[in-house]
Amino acid sequence: MRRIGYQYGAGTAGMFEIFHEVPVKCSARKLYGAITAENAISNWWLKGSRYEARVGAVNSFPLSDGSGQIRMKVLELIEGKSQKWLCVEHKHIDWINTEVSFEVVPESEDTSVLRFKHSNWRERLGVFGRVSFYWSALYLRNLRDMLEAGKL
Repeated sequence: MRRIGYQYGAGTAGMFEIFHEVPVKCSARKLYGAITAENAISNWWLKGSRYEARVGAVNSFPLSDGSGQIRMKVLELIEGKSQKWLCVEHKHIDWINTEVSFEVVPESEDTSVLRFKHSNWRERLGVFGRVSFYWSALYLRNLRDMLEAGKL
């Protein structure tokens, strides 16, 4: 991972943001497909995910411990480039109204960068630190490793 961490005030005034920049040895087209295809998301993020790449769709991502689900509404979808989700349901209230965005930036024919943000956090306490860790150490690393191994 090239750049990881959090920023204060980068999005909505007074809110916190998780930011990760992940270089991936694959084409931008392939990376975009991995973040917008239901079967791919279910492989690198949460098993059993139900996802439709359509603005306005509310998608379900079951929590790995079986204690519920995350429901995200697709706010923005720019073909081949980016997508943005709004969290509308989660067992941890801190997640509600946070936004997750993925931006694909091509660097060369076979190398891309994923700019990931999870923004609009009210505070850095509670689950914020764990969520940042899980995105970087688990989910985004899974995405990169699976793409580079040809598994997505």
